[in-house]
Amino acid sequence: MRAVIPTLEKAQSWFPALLIFVFCFAPKPSSIIIVLWLINNLVLWSQRAVKFRWNKIFSAIVALYIVFAVGAFFTHNPGIAGGILSKKLSLLVFPLIFALQKKESFQVKPFVLALTAGLLVVVTLGFIHSYQVYLETEYLNGSFTGSVFSYIHHPTYLAVLLTMSIFFFRIGVKAGWKGFNTWTILLWVVFVCFIQFIIFSFAGVLFHFAVLAYLALSYLKKKLPGIAFLIVLGITVSLPFVAYFGVTRVKDEVNNTLTDLKIYLSDPDHIYEQVKAAPHGNNIRILMWTTSFQQFSEHPMGTGTGNFDDVMGARLRGRGLDEIAKVEYNSHNQFLQLAVEVGVFGLLALLTILVLLFRMGIRYKNELLIWIGLNFVFNGFFESMLQQQSGIVFYILGICIGILLVQQKQVLKST
Repeated sequence: MRAVIPTLEKAQSWFPALLIFVFCFAPKPSSIIIVLWLINNLVLWSQRAVKFRWNKIFSAIVALYIVFAVGAFFTHNPGIAGGILSKKLSLLVFPLIFALQKKESFQVKPFVLALTAGLLVVVTLGFIHSYQVYLETEYLNGSFTGSVFSYIHHPTYLAVLLTMSIFFFRIGVKAGWKGFNTWTILLWVVFVCFIQFIIFSFAGVLFHFAVLAYLALSYLKKKLPGIAFLIVLGITVSLPFVAYFGVTRVKDEVNNTLTDLKIYLSDPDHIYEQVKAAPHGNNIRILMWTTSFQQFSEHPMGTGTGNFDDVMGARLRGRGLDEIAKVEYNSHNQFLQLAVEVGVFGLLALLTILVLLFRMGIRYKNELLIWIGLNFVFNGFFESMLQQQSGIVFYILGICIGILLVQQKQVLKST
């Protein structure tokens, strides 16, 4: 057994690379890689080739899974609860994998290269799928946008992968890897921007603009004198207004959102009548937020893992929204989704993860941890980001890798 230990140690760096590559275009089969990776690290631990290293963030992540497991004892739908626990196994498995990770042997370069290659594959598959749809429908605009293009991952999840890939790419630039420089990262950013506008997750585009502003201002602050930088800062601040007045789709999205919000604030209960008359995206999202908050207010300890559709459906049907109830929408808000299912203890676990994550990121000036946390919080207000494997696996894997790089004292400081 001792003869294969060096091979197993090398595999520790290649498993995350293989996982993220396959995950980008085949998220379900990637679970097999996670299992093999866990077995690999357990074998190393049994042979005392790695030590068990735990931390507070791992504890908080596992605590969140335990809350869901406890909530399953109160479920009315054992099958659904079991499926939820299965989807969320990453909350349990990744902390264990990385606690048994020999940090000195972990190399992040294979992961970054694999993430870049995986995204190129999923984008290529998106174009192929869109072209096939176009041949059937002959509708150009609808065939190469949104969920038609991003058919493997929901557009919001793909937007997360694309945006966060920039920060992983920056690791290579800062470390001076061959082929990673100012020009190649600029090319990658342009590519990511193009795909972001194709899939057009509104929340994803907004967050992406924030990232671009951060990257541009961080770079120019070092290159420009004070007055010139202030001018650039002013231009950057004006860009959202340029996008609003210059891009019709952006203007329509903003106007529709503001109109729906204004109507809602004037009479929150009117949302139920609005949805009956016009059940479009913004109205449904506000409806689910309102109904979720009401449910949590009345049941702060949660309703049990797997009971979300039942309790929310009953509330919607009580308001005469039988058709909406049949669709079984989630909360479109991770914090409310968690609150409805597993109550205050679930929220406390999630908030603890975020507080510890930001504290570590700020303390060690680690931009990867800071921005993955910001990305989760921002998107979490508009989508239930831990409901699908696309969100759970990437966020928890990214957080664990960020923690490991902090332990290695990798050059990841924000500028």
